[in-house]
Amino acid sequence: MTALARWLSIVLHPFVVIALMVAVTSVKLEGGRSAGASVAMVAAFIIVPLAILMFLQVRRGAWENVDASRKSERPVLYAVGLGGSALLLGYLLLRQPGSFLIRGTAITLATFGICAAITPWIKISLHAVSLGLAATVLILLGSAAGWGLAALAPALFWSRVHLGRHRVIEVALGAVVGLLGGLAIHFL
Repeated sequence: MTALARWLSIVLHPFVVIALMVAVTSVKLEGGRSAGASVAMVAAFIIVPLAILMFLQVRRGAWENVDASRKSERPVLYAVGLGGSALLLGYLLLRQPGSFLIRGTAITLATFGICAAITPWIKISLHAVSLGLAATVLILLGSAAGWGLAALAPALFWSRVHLGRHRVIEVALGAVVGLLGGLAIHFL
C-alpha cells in the first residue's frame, strides 16, 4: 500500500496538477494557442525554482524528503513559492496584461500566503490545496479533467495521510483552501 501511496503522491504532485490546470484552462479559454507557453511560464517562474530548492534541500540533508514534511522546512518553501508567484504576476501585468494567468497567479499568491501564515500552527497539505484548486477551476470551466481530478481526490488524501506526511485535518484544510481558491479564480 505504501508503494501505491507514493505513486499517487508523485502522479498528483502539485507541479503536475497545476501544469495540467494551466494547459486545460488555456485550451478552454484560448483554444490552446498558448498552452505550451503558459505552462512554460508557470514552470519557469514557480515550478523550476521550487524543484531546484527541493532537490538541493534534500541533497544537503536539510529536508527529510522533497515534500518539506516538517513545519520547520516550510518557510523557505513558501518564500520561494511566494517570490516566484509574485514575479510571475508582475511579469504578466507588465508584459501580458490580458492573460488568463493573471487571476490564477494572484489567487495562487494569496493561497501560498494563507498557507504560509498558518504554518506555525498547522501544516496544510499543498497536494490537497493544488488538487482542490485545479479540480474546482476545471469543473467550473466545464472540463472533464476537473471531474477526473475530483474523483482522484480521496485517493490522494489517503496517500498523504498513509505516508505520514499529513494528518487528516491538514489534508481537509488543504482541500478547503484549494476549493475556495478555485472559486475565487472563477468568480472574482
